[in-house]
Parts: sequence; C-alpha cells; structure tokens
Amino acid sequence: MQYSLEMSKPISLIRDGLPNCKTYRIPILITRLDGQLLFICDARFTHQDDNSNKVSTMARISADCGQSWSDPILFNDFDDALIPADSAFCNRLQYGIGMSDTAAGKTESGKIITVTTSAPHSTGLCGGATGMKGFAYDNTDGEPRLFLRKPSERLQGLQQNPSAAAIESLCVPEDAEIFDSSVFCYSVPVRGGKIRNDSFPDEDTHTWMNKQGYLFSDEKMKEPLFCAQVRLPLTESENCLPLTGGKTHAHVWMFIAPFQVWRGGNYLSYAESADGKNWAAPLDITYMVKPADELSGSFFVSPTCGLLKQKAPHKGRLLFSAYGGSTANSWGAHFAERVAVFWTDDEAKTWQHSRYIKTPVHKMSESAIIEAPDGALIIFSRSDFQGVMMSQSNDGGATWSEAQPLAGFTATVNNLISVINLERLSELQNKTLVAFSYANGLDRTRSAGTVKIGALVKNGDKWQLDFLWNEGSPLELAVTAADKFFAYSCLAELPDGSLALAYETLDNDDKEDICFVTIRICENS
Repeated sequence: MQYSLEMSKPISLIRDGLPNCKTYRIPILITRLDGQLLFICDARFTHQDDNSNKVSTMARISADCGQSWSDPILFNDFDDALIPADSAFCNRLQYGIGMSDTAAGKTESGKIITVTTSAPHSTGLCGGATGMKGFAYDNTDGEPRLFLRKPSERLQGLQQNPSAAAIESLCVPEDAEIFDSSVFCYSVPVRGGKIRNDSFPDEDTHTWMNKQGYLFSDEKMKEPLFCAQVRLPLTESENCLPLTGGKTHAHVWMFIAPFQVWRGGNYLSYAESADGKNWAAPLDITYMVKPADELSGSFFVSPTCGLLKQKAPHKGRLLFSAYGGSTANSWGAHFAERVAVFWTDDEAKTWQHSRYIKTPVHKMSESAIIEAPDGALIIFSRSDFQGVMMSQSNDGGATWSEAQPLAGFTATVNNLISVINLERLSELQNKTLVAFSYANGLDRTRSAGTVKIGALVKNGDKWQLDFLWNEGSPLELAVTAADKFFAYSCLAELPDGSLALAYETLDNDDKEDICFVTIRICENS
C-alpha cells in the first residue's frame, strides 16, 4: 500500500494573542493523555531576536484537534519589567528576565513538564555565550549551593531615570573571569535557605531565599523583600531605566534585587502543570543537568518536544536535549557547540545528564530524540555546516555513539528540525515510522517547509533511516512554497493518527506568524 499526505488550510495561532507583545516565536505542540492539544511558544515582549529580554511563555489549549483554541495563558512571567501599553520602542536588552526557547514533554501520569532557558537581568538568551567559564554552583559542603552577589549600594538606592550605561557599569566587575568563591562572596542552598557570606562568615545577611528564588527577611519566609519595578523605555530617545514607582517581590534573577545571580550566564528551569492551564513557578535545575567541563559558558535547552520512553530499559524516562558553547569566541564560525541529553525518572523531582556527544563537526546544537523498537534512542542534531547529525544510545541516554551525518536527508543547516515517533501508523504498517518537519530552502535559507516520513531499519547494531519505504517513493509534503519563509516548527501525533504541525512563517503582509495545520496520512487507491 502506498501513502500520500494531505494538509488542511493554515490558521494563525497568534493573531488574537496577548496585547503589547512584539512577537511570538518557537512553537511547541504536545498531545495530552486526554487527547487535548497544547500549544506553547515564547512571548517576546521587547524584540523578536534571541537576545531579547522580558520574555515569557504563552500556552493555548485545543479540545478539538486544533479547530479552535483557548484564550492565551501566560506563565514563566515575571513582573520586574513593566511593558507600557503605549510603547513603540523595540530594544532587545532592557533589564527584564528572559524565559526563552522552551521544550515540553509529558510524563507517564500525564503531567506536562516544560524546560526553559532562563536569562537573568539584562543578559539576554545569548548572554552566556560570551560570559564566564565554569559553574555558578558549589558542592563542597555536600549540598549544592548557588553563588550570589550583592550589587553596589548605589544600585540599591537607584534614583529615578539613571542612565542605563551608568547602571550597567555597576554590574560588571573587572575580575569576573571564573565562577569561584573568591569572586562570589555569597551563596545559598539551591533549594532554599539562608544566604551566607562565604568571605566573612560572621556577617548576618538577614536574608533567605525560597526554592523558587524569591527573597525574604525571615527564616519562615513570611516577610518578602521587595525591589523597585522598572519600566521599559517608550522611545529610543528615552535612554534610561525609568521606574514605575511600584515594587515587586525580589528574585535573585532580577536586576535590582538585594542579592542576585551573576550576570553573564544562563540557566535552565522547569515548570509543571497538570492541565496546561495552571503552572507552577519555575525551578532552577541547571546544577543537575549541565555537564561541568570546558564547554560551560553557555547552556541552552533544545526548544522542541521531550521524549517519554515507551520501552525498556528505563521505560517512563522523560528526556530532553541541550547544547553548550565554548566561551572562547563570540558567536560565529569558531563558536564550538556540543549536544548533551538530560532526563528525569521521577516526574522532575531529580535530574541526570549525559556527557557531551562526540562529533567530527565543529557545531552541533538543537536536537530532537526518538525511540527505536528495541528501546535504543536516536538523536538528530542541527549542525550549521554539515547538515543533520545522528547519534545512538543503547543505555537510556547515558552514553552516545559519535555523531555522523544523516544519510539521504537534506535540510537547511541553520534551523531546528522536529522529529517524532508515529505510533498509530507504525502499528498499521508493522514498521517504526518517524516524521520530520524542517526547512529545506536553498543556500541555507529558512524556507520551503517540508514534512517527511521515514522508517527506522536496523543495520547490525545501528539504526538507520529508510526514506523509500513507501513502495520505493518518499512520503513527503511541501508545507510552504519554495520561497516562502519557514523557520522553527513542531510536530505532534493526534489521537486519530494524523499529524498536527505548528510552524513559524510570514503572513500576506510579511508579518511574523505561527501557523497551524493538520496533515492526514492517506491510502492511495
């Protein structure tokens, strides 16, 4: 039997979105255990690019396979930086916390877990790329501790409308080269406790941090500490950091908090929800999931679906991928990136990670994971110069083979690909089928959106992809025209076996959009 793919008419997922948000990016789709479809993306309030601050996470839910959607739900949202209703200025770095590039997965119980790259005060998503080497944590006392700093007293007494440059000069120490206790005088248990001065132990800080990172003046954490709320500038000529006159509960990621994490790195945090509507506050998991080696200046989660392992060994394990970058060079051809995998076996209570995957290429970054029939894991990684790379794990993700190019597959090299297992069609065909969505434009362009279905076949002890399983023909679909913009995308399998696809594109007025389609897998007569 030969198959073909048929696509529905695209609908926008963001045209009736939140007010005062510059753009939405990085779509994620998850099919919940009850069959409802969950859409998640970045809400980037200040700027469209990756280095924007004041970024939150937006979700919508569909109970009818994408025909209609709930009102937007905002989470991972901090109120340290206010977005004025009449702001027309798009400055990407304006002192708000950035919660950007989210991955999402579901546990065996149906709980939704998101992992987000978290950028503290004025670093932007890429701040760690040129930030400091090393680890922002210490474990010498037998418990992980987070290094903190105490900003200048002048910063604590922030006056109305100081210049942004003057404030910035207070926050970048000259000797901040390596994370260590000689630079970071203060530390706190990562899951909450009293902040201590590691250089002068007799000092009483009178400050406690809870597990979410918020600050209090009492041990029972009933008396919150507050800091000033800033407002983003209204115009480009308003080159300052205005205050709103209000206050917000101080968090160690905030720019004017009494104690704060070090500027120059980024963090990974997770949030969870039972229904996709109500979300817990994000928790830092960086110290559990980030490999501590030479590639430790930056660390980003791959913004796609996590994999819930369906087979032994390690059935029920929820896995995500991430990538770290060298701090030796700025972004560009010489910026080394490597991929690692991290997972939870207990619904996000604890996490573990692999080492970085060996690769013959210089850059490997955003990745997606699938599962083979024997329980092996296969990861597909973006490589900005060598196409899609492929690696295999036979022990649940702890160790991986050296990555090699995916044979018989071409895609735009500077773009994420989405890859998922197809359970229903695999059962019908008695094969293990996987679906890819990706940009396939010429000359590295993000265009020519494509969906393609391949079959996993085993060659010795290695799994490979057969893209001619469909009676000798490729099973693929052009989602957009060859010259139509198509960037990040995400696939999900619906309860009836059809596919759901969300993807970044441009509308008829060349405005950024995230569109949704369903794709039916049809038997040819």
